[in-house]
This record gives sequence, C-alpha cells and structure tokens, in this order.
Amino acid sequence: MNDKILIVAAGLLCALSPITEAQLFEVTDLGVLPTGRDSWAYGLNDQGQVVGTSTVGGTSTTHAFLWQNGVLTDLGVLPCGQQSWAVDINEAGLIAGDSEVCFSLSPGRRIFTSDGSTLTDLQFGQTRTYARDIDEQGRIVGTIDTGALIDFRPVTHAVFWNGQSDVDLGTLGGTFSRANALNESTQIVGGSGVSRNGGYHAFLWENGTMVDLGTLGGRNSEALDIDGRGRIVGWADDASRTRRAFLLASGQMQDLGELGGGSSEAWSIASTGRIVGVAPNAEGRPRAFLFDPRRSGLIDLNDRVSTSSPWTLVQAADINSRGDIVGWAADGAGAQRAVLLTKAPVELSDPSPGQAGQSNRFDLTGATPGELVHLVFGLQAGTTPVPGCPGLDLDISGVGIAQVARADREGNVRFDVSIPALASGRTVLFQAVDWSGCSVSPLVSVRFP
Repeated sequence: MNDKILIVAAGLLCALSPITEAQLFEVTDLGVLPTGRDSWAYGLNDQGQVVGTSTVGGTSTTHAFLWQNGVLTDLGVLPCGQQSWAVDINEAGLIAGDSEVCFSLSPGRRIFTSDGSTLTDLQFGQTRTYARDIDEQGRIVGTIDTGALIDFRPVTHAVFWNGQSDVDLGTLGGTFSRANALNESTQIVGGSGVSRNGGYHAFLWENGTMVDLGTLGGRNSEALDIDGRGRIVGWADDASRTRRAFLLASGQMQDLGELGGGSSEAWSIASTGRIVGVAPNAEGRPRAFLFDPRRSGLIDLNDRVSTSSPWTLVQAADINSRGDIVGWAADGAGAQRAVLLTKAPVELSDPSPGQAGQSNRFDLTGATPGELVHLVFGLQAGTTPVPGCPGLDLDISGVGIAQVARADREGNVRFDVSIPALASGRTVLFQAVDWSGCSVSPLVSVRFP
C-alpha cells in the first residue's frame, strides 16, 4: 500500500473570527552600555548577532555595540575618537561602522570594520567617511567627504569600498549622494541629487553606471536596501509630496501603504520578501511596521507583541531571513532602547491518545494568527525545502499532508487526524508548517502501538 495514504485528514477546521492583539513576536530589550540611557539597533545577521549604538557615561556620547547571546559589548572608538556607530554585520560576524578620529584642524569620522573585539580603520577618505552596509565579502558602502565645499557645505558622495580601495560612485547630476546598501551582485542603492536644485532621487548603481529610479510622482526619493534578487525598498514622495514606503521589483515601484498617518519609509527587505520600516499612526506617532508580500497593507508590529510589554516599537531597522527584526522602542518617559523581535516558537504536541486505528489530536502553539497551517508527515527523516521560505527546511523526506487548519487569534491550532490501523508498529514523523510565518515546528516522532 502506498505510504502516502497511511494517514487520512479528518477535514479542515472552519475559519475563525478576525485577528486582534495577537502575539507573534517576543521582544528582547538589548539594554544599554554602562551608565547609558538610550540605545538603537541597526543591523543583525542570521546568527542572531545585533549591532547598533548606545549612549555611555551618562551623556549623549554614543559607542558602537555588539549584542550576542544576551551580552552587550562596547566596541570602543578609533584612536582619539569620542563616539562610534555600528550599522551592519555580515554572516561571518564582521561588523561595519564609523568612528570619530582626530585630524589636524577638526574632528573627523572614519569607516571601520570589527570582529567584535578590535576596530580596524580602513584609512580612506580625507576627513569624513560614513558606513551604511556590509556584504558577505566584507565590502562596504556609505558616504565619503570629497574635500570640496559648496555654499560652505562639505560635498559628500556615495562610496564603495571593494576590499582594497574606495570607489566614488558619483551622482545623478547633483552635488550630493550616498550609498545605503549593496548585494552580492555588486548592485548598490542609495540617493542622489539630480541637479543643483532639482530634487533628490533613489538610484541603482551597477557596472559603473548610476540609474535614476524615479519617484511615486513627487520630487524626492531614496533607496535604503536591496536584496539578492535585486528587489529594492525605500521611500518616495507621491504627487501630494507625501513620503511613502516603496518596493521596486521587476521595474515597477509599488506604494506599500501607511498606518493611518499618511507617510511611511521601508528600511530593510529580507530574502523572504518581508519588509520592515517606520510609519506614523493616525495620532502621528512613529510605529515600527512589517510588510508581508502574501498579505495586503502594513502591519503595526505593536499589534503583534504582548500587550503587557512596557515598550512601544517605534522603528524597525533590519530583518533577517529567519524573520527576526531589530530596531528600537520607546517608554513613557522618553527613553529609547534597542530591541530584538524574534518569532514566538512554533510547538507541536505529541498526538493524543497516540493510538493507531482512531482519531488523534495534535495541538500547535505559536502560529501566525488567522493563517493556514499544514500538518505534514513522513516515514523517513531527511530534508525537504519549504516553498516560498528560502533557507527553511522540513526534517522529513517524502512529505505528505495530514491536515490543514487555520490558527485562532492566539496562534493556536488543533488538528484532529484519523490514524489508520495500518500505522500500528510503524514510526511516523510529524511537523507543522506555518507558511505565512515561514516557520516549522520541531519534529515529532511517534511509534504507534
């Protein structure tokens, strides 16, 4: 008999009521450096390492930090500097940032890399260089002071550090530009003036050419991130001069919407297509948002955490392929704190009563509220990629679907599955797949008596 029919689904559970106040993420307060009050997280990798900056010494002076395994480490400053900022970290744990340094006439800033213990001055640029992103090869993009002045202002250009030397990316015809992100294909995005007084536009730089990405009908725009598939996010003015978060894919710039306050900005895109950023709510207060390409509209992340949290999420700055998010939150006293959002774990129970030849109940917690969840099975351990969730695998080969059910408003699912008598004496492997949340439960292995 074909093993695929060994388990027969008992039928789909009915759709539940609209989702409200559901907990999807757990919030970790990353703390502050000694005697600091405020902190901000800007980047993370898939290993869960987070970088950012924190105030120190009871002042507004800031130092770059690395957070890992619950420990916040002060990365220090370059020689003679007072402040530093860490902006991104790659999968190898190499950190990019910038630090104040001393020049003969005035303080400057230099881009550094760090392995978490030592800052390395890349030593390019005349007085000021600023980091924005680092890729897996250790290449960095940011901004460089060209040394020129216009109207008594330093002229800064987008810059690319290729690991050996710096490359001035130029502009779209204006005076200033900055690079914000790059991918492994050396596609670089940022913003640039288009003429002396002609607005500021998002750009894509590739193979030595800077391309104007346009706007949503308004004057200005800026690209803030790009993924490995070349999808670009940022903000762009619409025809009413309102700043709106956008996704640019397949040559089309899509307005991602807002949270009731009119405007929005998209800061980061993950390999899964999920996007995070900031948007004011109807009261005009900034709120961190998540955009899921499989759903319409922006999600206020404050609606996806426990209502008992003392923090209000005001900015989402980065998201990794696992769906973890970093940014910062505020309390009622005005303090700001770096935070890490991790998805609540998806847990699948053992079947009850665990007997072949009758109906068995499985309970799941931690699913995406209101979304469909698949209970899958197989007879052999192995690896099966989850479609639409890059890097996510099941621990089962030869997967069959036992049942599909919808999570309730708390993220709980009940599966009632008829286990045929033919399963007696066999070991069957079960996992639950939450496609919307791109997560799977740990493997449940059951030998039916």
